[in-house]
Amino acid sequence: LLYGFGGALALSLLPGRFGFLGAPLAIVLAIPYFLAGLAILHEVSRGRPLRRLALAAVYVVTVLALWPAAGFVALGVLEPWLHLRRRLGAGT
Repeated sequence: LLYGFGGALALSLLPGRFGFLGAPLAIVLAIPYFLAGLAILHEVSRGRPLRRLALAAVYVVTVLALWPAAGFVALGVLEPWLHLRRRLGAGT
């Protein structure tokens, strides 16, 4: 999946038909990484005070601005190598 996502991302940078095909393909292939990034956010917030409020705020900002989604995708891509959920978790 990572190679396909990287290839689609590279394809989306090309002009013309290739870029037109690569952009939506990259978005579709980024969804699992986005969800993995959200899982990291939920793990980090576990056991913290005001967790629901903080998560709600992050979700609202992500829906309204969309740029935080790129950060969650990046976290999801890095998760298999850095094990961020385990490192940043609340000790569970």
